[in-house]
Amino acid sequence: MIYTINSQLKYNSEDGSIYGLDNLSEPIATLTPVLNRILKVLIENKSQVMPRDRILELVWDKHGLVSSSNTLNQYISMLRKLFSQYLNVDNAILTIPKKGMMLSSELLIEKEESKTSDKILEESTKHTAKPSHTIDCKKISVYALCCILIFICISMGLYIVIQKNSFQSIGFYQLSKINTCPVYAFKEYSDKAQVISTIKRQVARFNITCKNGDYFYYYDNNESTDYIKHDFLAKCNDNTCVTTRFNF
Repeated sequence: MIYTINSQLKYNSEDGSIYGLDNLSEPIATLTPVLNRILKVLIENKSQVMPRDRILELVWDKHGLVSSSNTLNQYISMLRKLFSQYLNVDNAILTIPKKGMMLSSELLIEKEESKTSDKILEESTKHTAKPSHTIDCKKISVYALCCILIFICISMGLYIVIQKNSFQSIGFYQLSKINTCPVYAFKEYSDKAQVISTIKRQVARFNITCKNGDYFYYYDNNESTDYIKHDFLAKCNDNTCVTTRFNF
């Protein structure tokens, strides 16, 4: 489907390509699949507030992916920067406290079903293999992204195992506590005091809190010589795990 935004941009929700009205032959931006799904969901529900959980379900869960509110915030920030750059609209996506998100009334969106739409679809097909610009989180390296995805999968799998009372068999070690919440590691550290100090600094830096029933997992790849070194701290409860990455 083709949408006109503020009479300045054409957006193709099929492949995430965005065109300026002055040049429909070359896209000025091509959204990543996740960004495209977010924008499509918001446009299709532009007259209502979309709950965060519903967006996560439609954009990630429905496609077999795992994410969190923090990740959603990062992608929303990228879309806001896009509209600020090309439409001079600073807050194109509104965050409604305790309710969700919705498009700002500053964005005037019209659906097109005309020959112009067919032309854009035809042109976007030509440029799919070589997008002029792909919007992504440039500060995150490919290796770091892979590490995050792998760690999330490991955390979820280990959490399920722990729930089945097989804690000791998978080699967990309790490092310390954040208030009353235990912090576990996948290995024993010879420099345990230094690791605990690192965790405490990150707890203070990111204002990580401990609620009844929460527990934490700590992991690092500092022994690796092939990848960028990272530290991860996952906060888990009975429903979900949220990962914090540091030491870029």
